[in-house]
Amino acid sequence: MESQNSLLRQEKGRLQAQLEVEKSRLSKMEEEHSRNQVELENLKMEYKKMVEEARKEKNLLASQLEMEKMRVEQEKKKVLLAQEAVKEKVVCTCVSQNKRPITILSPEVIDA
Repeated sequence: MESQNSLLRQEKGRLQAQLEVEKSRLSKMEEEHSRNQVELENLKMEYKKMVEEARKEKNLLASQLEMEKMRVEQEKKKVLLAQEAVKEKVVCTCVSQNKRPITILSPEVIDA
């Protein structure tokens, strides 16, 4: 009976030591989990911020592109008007001097 009690006390001591080790492991894992959760939240916020900045930059670039397209269209119109004015001036000059008018190529022909 005495030896059985001794064995049970030893087993109890071993199990209590093992329990303490497992509690310590659990505590460390919970702390690590908590740190990981905080890091995850920080990464999520950083990601959202980057996405928002990218969206703003995209909108800005789209706006700039649209303005640039309008500027190019205005320039094209100015060039066409200037070309027409030059063409009329050449025709008028040639008619008044009884000469044959020269051919002025349009931008589409020049670009081709």
